[in-house]
Amino acid sequence: MMPLPSRIVGGALRFGLAGVVGAVLAGVAAGQVQSHALPPELPMSLLPSWVTVPPPVESQEVSARLWHERQRAARAAAGGQGAESGPSSLPAEAREAIRRAESGQFKEAAAAGDALLKLPGNRFSDYTWDYLANATAWACIQAGDLKGAALAHSAAATRINEDAAVGQYHRLAATLLGEAGRSADELKNYAAYQAALRQALAPVQEAFNQSVTFARNQPSAESRLNHLRDAYERLRLLTAADAQAGSEARASFRQAAQGLLATDIPAAVRDVREVQTRIGQLLDWGVRQSRSAVWNGEVRTLWLKVQQAKRLCRMYDYLVRLNLAEPGDATGPFRDAHGMLFDPEDRRMVWQEINAIKMLNGVSQVDIRARVPYQETRILPWGAGGTEPTDAQFPGWGKMDPMKPMGERMKPMTDRMKPIR
Repeated sequence: MMPLPSRIVGGALRFGLAGVVGAVLAGVAAGQVQSHALPPELPMSLLPSWVTVPPPVESQEVSARLWHERQRAARAAAGGQGAESGPSSLPAEAREAIRRAESGQFKEAAAAGDALLKLPGNRFSDYTWDYLANATAWACIQAGDLKGAALAHSAAATRINEDAAVGQYHRLAATLLGEAGRSADELKNYAAYQAALRQALAPVQEAFNQSVTFARNQPSAESRLNHLRDAYERLRLLTAADAQAGSEARASFRQAAQGLLATDIPAAVRDVREVQTRIGQLLDWGVRQSRSAVWNGEVRTLWLKVQQAKRLCRMYDYLVRLNLAEPGDATGPFRDAHGMLFDPEDRRMVWQEINAIKMLNGVSQVDIRARVPYQETRILPWGAGGTEPTDAQFPGWGKMDPMKPMGERMKPMTDRMKPIR
């Protein structure tokens, strides 16, 4: 006999022998009388838009805010409205029906839960509908009413609007309980119920295994990510239905995601380095206005490749913090990609497109400089703050003095705009 939870011991004192018997049954089935809502570490979207969109080329933010952190911040900005789901958020009538199921009053719990599950869908939150349906269904099973249990899960499936995985779990449970030949006496045993549920999950498990296998063997980051997204949807359903199956699936998912760090991110950084090498060759040949299209194309390609490398690093870092990828260093390659925005021979200078029209001292000028001090751009050295330029930082470079005659003001700028050969 497994050790009884403390609430069952208290129940024995309150309800006597009948309470002990009911509480023992509830203790064995404790996994069913609870919410199957998914934890914050398994958000509805694997990689939200603020992670998948390439960051600005100048970005130094490796760690994007997690889904639940943004939700918490949004609630705080709204003055605390929309409290987080949890047992304390349950309405009193739902909490009472669940308490009866936990304490072994199965017939009373089934009747109370059935009445509540007939209320309109906007009456309770998804969390409440899920928790209430699980408690009601288990009470119905213990009372010998499989049809009532199936109806409880069906009711939850039609009332849960936000999380598709939790709704799918309830539909799967309703189908299981409605199968011909099922016996309430058989499913009263938690181990038997769990085995039947795992059997019903077999097609989902097979599809998940196939997706992670494909993800491991993909030659490109985008195809790997597509298969990881498919696997993630099934991972969430497995976790909602069976926490143990979900835990095992998560370990496989982490291994599949490892390809991003082991293969895709290094490849992206190599792509950046190849463009940087081509830029160096163009610089050796001399950057002239007549070749601006070639030069500008390579500079834009460099920026794009840096953004793509940073994007992959941010995505992997995000997955690590959700425990959906093995720990690994995404900051190092992010920093390496950022560093290639600078001239390797002078880390204070940033590559730029030439022939852009700029206003200099109130006069439009054609800027033919292939590289400029980083203070003239949004791109800063790694870890640098938004400091103002000084002569100490850049000897010979400083802000224009508006009190000088125009000719004297333009001469230093003209010298700096000579083509680099």
